[in-house]
Amino acid sequence: MAATKLSDFLFTEILAQKLRKNPDKHYIQVIQALSDKGQMTKEDFINTGRMMEKNYYFNEFGLRSIFNKEVKDVMRYAGGFCVQVLPTGEWLFDTNDANESDEVSTEYRSPKLSDVENELWHSYVQKKIQ
Repeated sequence: MAATKLSDFLFTEILAQKLRKNPDKHYIQVIQALSDKGQMTKEDFINTGRMMEKNYYFNEFGLRSIFNKEVKDVMRYAGGFCVQVLPTGEWLFDTNDANESDEVSTEYRSPKLSDVENELWHSYVQKKIQ
């Protein structure tokens, strides 16, 4: 059976988890179940989100340079997508985090996490998995 964009996307996430200093076995099982299901809805994607204190995120994943200098915490989703929590209480998605080319980075901010997740899903995640 040929690999699909979704299966590649989820396999990469499982591999990234297994290579972490402290792999989350439950999270790996959740991602594997999505892979077995063969599809991922927006709700499934949102449920992959894990809130992390910024220093924990930096220690586990590195990538400090992509974050706003004022970031407090990070919500990390399957595929390595991150939504940042700012001291103002706003949620921030920096498109630089999702671009695989030299596109100009733009920021999407909202006081509502659901707005940012919706933008992330429709503008980036769906394109990666379909």
